[in-house]
Order: sequence, then C-alpha cells, then structure tokens
Amino acid sequence: MSAYDAIPNIEPDFAAMELQREERMVKSRKKTIELRAKLRVMQDAKTGKDFAEAADDMALWVIGEGSVPEGIKLKPFVAELKDAYGALPTKGFACEMTRTNKGVCYTPGKDVELAFESLLKELRTYSKIQLGDYRKVEFNAF
Repeated sequence: MSAYDAIPNIEPDFAAMELQREERMVKSRKKTIELRAKLRVMQDAKTGKDFAEAADDMALWVIGEGSVPEGIKLKPFVAELKDAYGALPTKGFACEMTRTNKGVCYTPGKDVELAFESLLKELRTYSKIQLGDYRKVEFNAF
C-alpha cells in the first residue's frame, strides 16, 4: 500500500474551535480591562513623575503579557496615550531657534520623555502582526 493511495479526510471540529475562540475572547476582554485601567492611571497623572511611573508599569505589563490584547484598537489607544502625554505640565528651555519656536522649546522632563518613548517602543514590538506562511512579514499597527 502506497502513502498516496488515498487523501486523508480530516473533519474539522467546529464546536471545539468555537469554544476555543470564545475562551480566547473572554481572556482578551479581561486583559483589555487591565490595560485600560493602566491607561486611566496615565491619564490621571498630574506630574511627570507619576506619568513616568505609570508608563513604566504599562510597558512592564505588556512585556509580561507578551502581546497586546486582541480587543485593543491600537491606533486610538496610542492617540489616547499621546493626549495624556500632551496634557502634562511642561518646562521651557532654550533650544535652536526656528521660525515657530522663537528659541524656546517645552518638555515635561527627560525622564518622562524616555519613559513614554520606551512604552511606545514596547507597544510597537508586542503589537506586530506576522503575515505570510513561511516568510516573516511583519505589519506595524501604528
């Protein structure tokens, strides 16, 4: 008997696949709520120090989870993060003069900038979607 005498017939178990999908969605909803709570802490931060600590906490959470939950729409989520970052109090400092800044730039603080950039880097890393079959093609969500 040859290995090619008959094509194997594989019957999909749709009920089991639907159950797995539902379990994954329940887990994703819980993780989405956790991540949204961390976003709320960042939005409520009144000082740069509080914001930097919340950003570091969120970055560590994403690293620990190994991915961003499926329920998060990443572009609007990052827009909310940027709005929270933009709402922080800033300090002026002398910088190179351009036609729009008159030689004064503003920053919430170097530690806040670094924490925010680090958070965005981790979100980018853990939100990549791998496309393709055997080739590695990645899609950046934002």
